[in-house]
Amino acid sequence: MKGLSVTMKHIPYFVLLLMIAYLTGCGNNNVGLKGKVVFADNKEPVPRGLIYFDNGTMQSRGTIRSDGTFTMGSLKELDGLPPGTYKVFFADVHEQTGETKSSDGGSGEPIYTSLINEKYLNIDTSGLSKTVEASTKQIDFELERNPNFKKK
Repeated sequence: MKGLSVTMKHIPYFVLLLMIAYLTGCGNNNVGLKGKVVFADNKEPVPRGLIYFDNGTMQSRGTIRSDGTFTMGSLKELDGLPPGTYKVFFADVHEQTGETKSSDGGSGEPIYTSLINEKYLNIDTSGLSKTVEASTKQIDFELERNPNFKKK
């Protein structure tokens, strides 16, 4: 019985040791990834939108700022993303064309059109794939313009 009581004494220490091992061994190994999105024809920045990295089990998102730069986030806006291979696509990359639509022929709601080729707006058609490694710090993209965007 004495051997059993010695073992019981050590259980709190064992539990504490497991908790420490879990907390230190299961840290965030996300890569702090940033980049820039520009138009392929003149290298001007894409001025707005969202960029998504999707590996099939999780999706990370970054906001494209007015200078075309972005920083990736998984659980938080800027916490990076885990290493792996990702399909990349975009959303909300649009601008008002100056046109409006109305059911009564008067002035109506503004019409927004994608600035980039619409193929980039869908994970299955974007054709973009990137591998992120622990050493990756920046990934840049050159996107084709939307040939149907006509701004007044």
